[in-house]
Amino acid sequence: MIPVPANAPTGVRALPWLSLSVALITLLLLVFWQWQYSGAERELRLEYQRSGLQELEVAAWISRMRLEGHAERARRVQTRQERGDNRALFRTIAWDRAFTEHLADQGERYWNESELEHWQSVRPAFSESLESLPRARAGLVPADPSPGTLVTFHFLNPNLLHWLVAVLVLLPFARGLEAVLGTVRTALIWPAAALLAGAAAALLPGAQHLPLISTTVLASAMTGMYLGHFGTARVNFPLPDLRRRGLQWRQWPAAVLAPLWLLLPAHALLTGEPASLPALQLIALVAGAVLVQLGRLQDLGDLEEETEPDEQETELRARLASGWAALGTSNFAEAERQFQAAVELEQEHFDALSGLYQVRKLNPDSEDWLATTE
Repeated sequence: MIPVPANAPTGVRALPWLSLSVALITLLLLVFWQWQYSGAERELRLEYQRSGLQELEVAAWISRMRLEGHAERARRVQTRQERGDNRALFRTIAWDRAFTEHLADQGERYWNESELEHWQSVRPAFSESLESLPRARAGLVPADPSPGTLVTFHFLNPNLLHWLVAVLVLLPFARGLEAVLGTVRTALIWPAAALLAGAAAALLPGAQHLPLISTTVLASAMTGMYLGHFGTARVNFPLPDLRRRGLQWRQWPAAVLAPLWLLLPAHALLTGEPASLPALQLIALVAGAVLVQLGRLQDLGDLEEETEPDEQETELRARLASGWAALGTSNFAEAERQFQAAVELEQEHFDALSGLYQVRKLNPDSEDWLATTE
């Protein structure tokens, strides 16, 4: 079910080419680059345990937190250690580059000589393997974001299901919005909203060191833009017509699609993604809703310069009103005459073509019906 604004173009021009391009690029990166490293992060997590690095670094991390007065953070990590939550320990400590540098400088504060020698012999190779992962090379580190990763982290995904959820949420909003804003304005506002969300990662409390990778932030920004632009305006929704074995169009407020966005944070939480990801998704949603108002500036300028409708526009509106009125009273011949006249005034007008379609489908064997469907 993809909503279409009443004034949206039809045919090939109606496709959200910008969003489709992003979806294709992210899929190609997932298939041809990231899958080369599938399972590598899991193997490194197991190696983190087998090599003894986890035992050494968790104990040192807890000690440091207590020395610096962060007793609650130390308690949380100790609880995870007691529960055997090795994945959480790996994501909290193994990826913390600043902590690794601290241990390289002051490891003797936490370990005896033999433990320090073991750590020094194992950690460099482990860190090198960790840094070779796509997540490390292109992911956004909330605790220490770099400018380049504000862009690159949007184009990688943890797995195919994560990518699929992002695209399924993105495309229903993208089609209607790109059709109305146009590719240029969408290409300016959309990345800006996503970049703002990424930049806000450093402001989140308890920012993590695990690099984020997710196209869902882009999907959230598009959702916010759609809701900010259309709001409660009514748009056309295609629904199956079982009796006529086709589609019927119903006009509902655009905001009825808003709950679809909830799939993004729900999926992130259920699959164990970092807690900062749902926060970034929410920030992107708000940023998109706010920044899309910039896209209205040109529209507002056009409204200020707008004069009374010309004769053709007035006649078009009159023809459409008469056509729908005739159709409502089952005067099909008059309805067809009025809709045909409206099409002659503006050949690609959606309402005129829809009316003509509704009339002529009553006689599906006629040449006029075949011409309309084409």
